[in-house]
Amino acid sequence: MQRYVKEAAQKGLTAAKKNLIPGLILQALAVTLILLYYRNTSFASYLDQLGQLNVSWYPWFAIVTTMVFGGLIPLIIEANQTRREGRTQRSIGQLILTLVVWGVNGYLTALFYNMQASIFGANASAATVIKKVIVDQFVWVPIYVVPFFTYIFLWRDCHFSLPNLKQALKQKSFLSRALPLMISNWAVWIPAVSVIYAFPVPLQMVLMNLILVFWSLMLTFFIKD
Repeated sequence: MQRYVKEAAQKGLTAAKKNLIPGLILQALAVTLILLYYRNTSFASYLDQLGQLNVSWYPWFAIVTTMVFGGLIPLIIEANQTRREGRTQRSIGQLILTLVVWGVNGYLTALFYNMQASIFGANASAATVIKKVIVDQFVWVPIYVVPFFTYIFLWRDCHFSLPNLKQALKQKSFLSRALPLMISNWAVWIPAVSVIYAFPVPLQMVLMNLILVFWSLMLTFFIKD
């Protein structure tokens, strides 16, 4: 166990260093958005229109936008990189599964944000935000996010073969894959969701998807490596 934790920490730090600049840019963008939202009425009005779309088209707004930002955009970037390196492109089945997984995740995340609001309140007080961040990062993520994405995307990359999946997990265990992913998740999403929960509930999915592009690319890196 100690060896796994040490390896996870080393890999998490390596990824953090590699993605330091884009990560800082995203955090700066998130903070800038919240400052503009609470200080600029015109900007706030524009974002509120997006929030109203989220409410009016619930849950399809969350499903479609998460498919695009979490699945489609990273897949396009990955395909371009794969083509330049001369590697094999993903199959149609792998592409479809990726989009479906992110769509399902968008639906579940919207439900989770609404559940958090019903339990802790919809206000943006420091106490409310802290409670939501703790439940999000230390309950929701370890129980659902990391196990689900680790298994489903590894199964996808094993070409939907359970024997290949078992073999991959023998070569590199679930724990050795999940721990670095967890560390990376905390590095990106603890500050990110602290900003997300400071927004009104209808806008939380909007901001989440902006950060999700970066995260899903990191996720691809961890599942493969």
